[in-house]
Amino acid sequence: MASCASCQADLPADSRFCPRCGAPANAPAGATVGATVTAAPTPTPTPAPWHGRFEPGTRLGTRYRIVGLLGKGGMGEVYRADDLELNQPVALKFLPPRIHAGGAELDRLRAEVRIARGISHPNVCRTYDISSQDGQIFVVMEYIDGEDLASVLRRLGRPSRDKAVEIARQICLGLAAAHEGGIIHRDLKPANIMIDGRGRVRITDFGLAGVAEELSSDGTVSGTPAYMAPEQLAGGAASVQSDLYALGLVLYELFTGKRAFDSQDPAVIRRLQADSSPKSPSSLTPDIEPAVERVIMRCLEREPRDRPKSAYAVLGALPGGDPLAAALAAGETPSPELVASARVEGSVKPVVAIACVLFVVAIFGWRASASQESLKSFTRSDTELALRAQDILAKAGIAKPPRFAYGGFRPKPGTKMVPLYWRRWSPEPLVNPSLHNPTPTLFVPPQAVPGSAMMLTDLDGRLILLEVVTRAGSPRGADSLGAGDPAGHADWPALVTAAGYDASRMTRVVPSAHPASYTDSVTAWSVPGPRAKDPPVTLLAGWLGGNIVHVSTTSTWGTSLDPFAFRNEPTGKSLYQWIYFTFWVFVPIVGGVFFAVRNLRAGRGDRRGATIIALLVFACNWLSHLVVQDVAQNGLVATLTTMLDEIPIGDAVVNAVVVWFMYVALEPYLRRLWPRVLVSWARLVTGRNRDPIIGRDILAGFVFAAAAMAAVLIARRFGPTVGPAAPEYDVLYPLSGTGYLVALVLGVVAQLILVLMAFFTILLALRLALRRNDLAVIGATLLCSVAAFILLVPSYGPLEAAVRATAWCVCLGLLSMRFGLLAGTVGVFLLQVTDMIPWTTDLSAWYSGRMWLVLGLLGALLMYGVVIALAGRSILKDPMLEVRG
Repeated sequence: MASCASCQADLPADSRFCPRCGAPANAPAGATVGATVTAAPTPTPTPAPWHGRFEPGTRLGTRYRIVGLLGKGGMGEVYRADDLELNQPVALKFLPPRIHAGGAELDRLRAEVRIARGISHPNVCRTYDISSQDGQIFVVMEYIDGEDLASVLRRLGRPSRDKAVEIARQICLGLAAAHEGGIIHRDLKPANIMIDGRGRVRITDFGLAGVAEELSSDGTVSGTPAYMAPEQLAGGAASVQSDLYALGLVLYELFTGKRAFDSQDPAVIRRLQADSSPKSPSSLTPDIEPAVERVIMRCLEREPRDRPKSAYAVLGALPGGDPLAAALAAGETPSPELVASARVEGSVKPVVAIACVLFVVAIFGWRASASQESLKSFTRSDTELALRAQDILAKAGIAKPPRFAYGGFRPKPGTKMVPLYWRRWSPEPLVNPSLHNPTPTLFVPPQAVPGSAMMLTDLDGRLILLEVVTRAGSPRGADSLGAGDPAGHADWPALVTAAGYDASRMTRVVPSAHPASYTDSVTAWSVPGPRAKDPPVTLLAGWLGGNIVHVSTTSTWGTSLDPFAFRNEPTGKSLYQWIYFTFWVFVPIVGGVFFAVRNLRAGRGDRRGATIIALLVFACNWLSHLVVQDVAQNGLVATLTTMLDEIPIGDAVVNAVVVWFMYVALEPYLRRLWPRVLVSWARLVTGRNRDPIIGRDILAGFVFAAAAMAAVLIARRFGPTVGPAAPEYDVLYPLSGTGYLVALVLGVVAQLILVLMAFFTILLALRLALRRNDLAVIGATLLCSVAAFILLVPSYGPLEAAVRATAWCVCLGLLSMRFGLLAGTVGVFLLQVTDMIPWTTDLSAWYSGRMWLVLGLLGALLMYGVVIALAGRSILKDPMLEVRG
């Protein structure tokens, strides 16, 4: 065994320095600590002492004691030292004298060190502090007992294939961790990659190369030209992509044992990069794996945009193993980019894709045919109903105001009231002040602007309610019921005829009620019902100053025509509100704020992903306000002015901020506990929208939604319903116009994200309480299913409500856990949107065009999923191309 030339202590094999005194192992015989020897030839004109500027044993203040010189470089000397306060070894890097206290370079270095010290990763050398002693600036770093990769390659040659892959993975992990922390190395090379005593890779000198670039005052390129990207050699700024180019050069040397460009002259390197590509690694090492060669050559692309997106992408392309599983096994929380780069394949076979499409089309066709009978009675289109309403308004002697809104209305569940059509006119834009619903409704905003009118008809165009506001603050008549014939300006018989009743058979009756609007007289007439078997209908008219301000109908012929009946909510409404508020508002927001604050303080959370999702929610909410405005009627300027009001923007901002905090709150925990749930989601958020796994999850969402739709159709056939048949409710959406239908779809996207966040907040809370992933998933699914069932049973009956609630929550929970969050999101989106479609097989029906509009959007999404899930494989394989055995 060799012995130290200074203190005669035994030296371990391959040791570079004496463990006792810190003297170099190759010091000349007879040398003692503090002696001066001649170093290897350097560009300096005089030899430097082998112990550097400090002799072993030198104290720096009261904290550090020098053990020995570890090495020299362009950024100064590195010493091993003892931290006397913490009693542990450290490495001190003394910077060149030109970096002095108070200089701009020192300020830049402090900023770099401030960021670098926040990087804590097993494959990155820790940076602790920056300090000074006697005017000399030094950086305190972690001491690594090992050898740099350049020395290992010179001494042992290239490692075995498996060892090289292991080293490459660790380099990628360390580099990716630094990039996520905002640090670019700028001078990645084998000499800056240490292999410690346990064989673990440690990347050193993060952040310091950036200072070296600024110190170059003679116009030359600072760094190591043989490991620099073309844009760096050309004087451009360093970036993540330039680090990846250097990574490719390091991997090239690691797997082949040779440099890709063996020169130190920047001009020569620049010419070689411009005129030729490096030799393929397989020409130097025939046994190299093709996957390794492909990823190395991708890193060495001349254009930065052609290189991999991140070090995690390089890691994911290396053969063998699963980096995500390795990170979890090491007890680490994988980063969003690591999750996106996980080794998860998502392509599907052509026969599977065809089967999925056929299944979805078959169920959609079944849904259309099953809904056909219940929609046959809706023969009048929204355009016909609008013309009928305008005709009634004209017959009442009322001038049509310029602004309008319209839609379908379904009365409260449990009544016999059929769906209705409403239309409102106003001199001012009709804007819903609600933060969560951009569309005006029958009573929101309130009917208060003078000159405004409101009308309610059945789906055959028969008048049910007409209310007019003539002037603000009009006094209401007290006891004027039946006070003679009004001298009005309206043609009353013509109005009755336009309202759908036989005016020639009217009979004057005594009014039995007073309208809710301001009037000075009230009259009433009885007319026969619209059908022979129907009982008489009573028309109640209110007059003010000789003008009609109110018309309403009351009847007992099978329909409750009290227009305000739905204002009185059923007994279960308070329970409905509490359940909805608790599960979908209170729990997610309070839980989201709690976890978000914790994650922000800990410096974790995918802020980039949260910002992308929040911007999506903002855009959907804001655009939903835009599309419900009728540009043709209101004018482009008025519509855009309305869009800039505080209500639309405030609604969009509030929803976006809530989603941002909830995403920051939940995503790190999902990444830690269920990272594979986020693989396709993370790839979509990071812009990899043609990845096959995204297509697979879209197909999974479609198939599950179709299966749930089939279960609902079966439940509807065999289970009792409450209130109107569910398909009749669907026609109310197109009654409100194409813009309203598009606004609903946009609203589904925005609200769906909130629902997802609410579900996963409950899931996370149960996971923290139960300590088991499986029990938490089952518990959250059951709990939300029960809550959804209570909300749905008044509208759909117990059987169909149970099926719908189960489908929703299983889609949120089990489907998301099996395939991914994206699959669950697509499934729930489809379950909501397909309930808005007026399904029909009659292509001549007035609402069929709007059905095809929505189905066209869903079909495009389905085809997009199929195409990318196939990953370039052809559905119809040419038999002439088949290879015969």
